[in-house]
Amino acid sequence: MPYIHDSYTDLGGRKNNEDAFITSQKDKAFLYVVADGLGGHDSGELASKIAVNEIKHFFDAAPYSFDPVSAIKSANAKIIQEQINTGLKMKTTIVLAYVTSDQIVFAHVGDSRAYAFKENSIIYQSVDHSVSQMAVSLGEITTDQIRNHEDRNILTRALGVDENVKVDIFSLPCGQVDAALLCTDGFWEYVYEEDMQKTLSVSNNPDVWLNKMREILDKNVPLNNDNNTAITIMKRGQ
Repeated sequence: MPYIHDSYTDLGGRKNNEDAFITSQKDKAFLYVVADGLGGHDSGELASKIAVNEIKHFFDAAPYSFDPVSAIKSANAKIIQEQINTGLKMKTTIVLAYVTSDQIVFAHVGDSRAYAFKENSIIYQSVDHSVSQMAVSLGEITTDQIRNHEDRNILTRALGVDENVKVDIFSLPCGQVDAALLCTDGFWEYVYEEDMQKTLSVSNNPDVWLNKMREILDKNVPLNNDNNTAITIMKRGQ
């Protein structure tokens, strides 16, 4: 199933960009990766770059037998080794989509998100590894209240924390997915799910869709907003 994509990363209102992303294609296999180095930790930007580069290395070496979980765990090990070598407390989130001729596999650690869409409606949304998501699970807040929760930026899982990191993974047949979105929290915090669906419904390619969502983000962000990064993926000719 042919897909096309668009992508961007933006500094936002910060002094440095701790986000990173990579896209790669080998024949009919595709890889899309987004990472968000954790603010408040040393060299978050280094952690995110290590993560996306290591995962791409796995994909380039074996695009048709690529294992997202093994790749992410290897990235985690690389980050922990870099912590040992430098003394820096670098950490990062990760989210990816691996696309073959018959399926799309999503995998993530942290609160960078993956969304899948069918007929302009969300059919899959990754579950954040965060304190605010735990509050949702406990019934203390609703999903919509995550964006304003006081502990929204506290993660329960990230790369660079635990040698035995747990990776969440989910797959869908390509026939069920018209479009997908990978993004950091600096993006989804200001672009709501309703916005994603409405803009998708009036977009015929991934760059138009992405630009429409970025217009919404630009209207909503404060001056000191976080780095923001996204990859939009759509079926060719949709």
